[in-house]
Amino acid sequence: MISHSGVTFIDDNLHEDFSYTDSNGLPVRVEEKLHAKGRLYYKDDCHWHREIEVLTVSNGEMDCYVNGRIYSLSAGGGIVINSNRMHYSIWKKNSGCEYSLFQFDTSLVSSDPIIRSKYIEPLTADSSTDVILLDSGKADILSDFSHAIALCRRSEPGYELKLQSVMSSVWLKLFTCAQQCGQLASGGHGSNVLKNMIGYIKESYAQKISLEDIAASGAVSRTTCHNIFKEHLGCSPVNFLIEYRIRQSLYMLQDKNFTITEISQNCGFASSCYYTETFKKIMGCTPKQWRAGQKRE
Repeated sequence: MISHSGVTFIDDNLHEDFSYTDSNGLPVRVEEKLHAKGRLYYKDDCHWHREIEVLTVSNGEMDCYVNGRIYSLSAGGGIVINSNRMHYSIWKKNSGCEYSLFQFDTSLVSSDPIIRSKYIEPLTADSSTDVILLDSGKADILSDFSHAIALCRRSEPGYELKLQSVMSSVWLKLFTCAQQCGQLASGGHGSNVLKNMIGYIKESYAQKISLEDIAASGAVSRTTCHNIFKEHLGCSPVNFLIEYRIRQSLYMLQDKNFTITEISQNCGFASSCYYTETFKKIMGCTPKQWRAGQKRE
């Protein structure tokens, strides 16, 4: 049986912590999500977590950004995001999307030390396998995950054993895909440095901070800082900072007690004019227009 949606929390190191949704304690989170057509551009906070994440799209389209690459998903497709990968999702205006979210700890596959060392850990630590795309050529894997979600939702007697059987089967298929795509290797240093630098931005975005400050938080040069952001997130550190400030301002815009000037100051913008100009460039409307649109919804 699936309980209500788990509360999520992203800490200063961008680690997302969330509660599992299985009422019997299995380490899984299952949710159905909808982003209605006509909503303005929306972007998740960049984050990572130990659990494997599976997104399957039933209607519409969305983009997933994982370790510096964009993966476009449409109805009938999906993606498996490997453990500890920096990622976020993007939905654009006039592009509605319905999709299923399935996150699981690999202990659901097996806790046996031999199985883990031979099949699970080599895949989760494989730096060449950030994602596995689920297209028409991997219909069997899509079917397996649909079956797993259905088992979690129905929670019929014995579903725990059936679920473990399905997950063992699908993991072998994922492992085989990873073997066919490249060697299994250990993760890189850059993602850990990136986590430190983004953690600093999340902690200090309301203050006046420079590229030098961001680089220093990762103990790297300005050039290396810029290259790491470009490699993993596809944007410069400064652009990431600006977009993060805009996303944080969205929360305050939902509170009518804050004026636009107060919001711009609290989110690190030099002036309300610059905030409005930047907001319109990124979101396609002014802060006032976005606030009015939220009221109508």
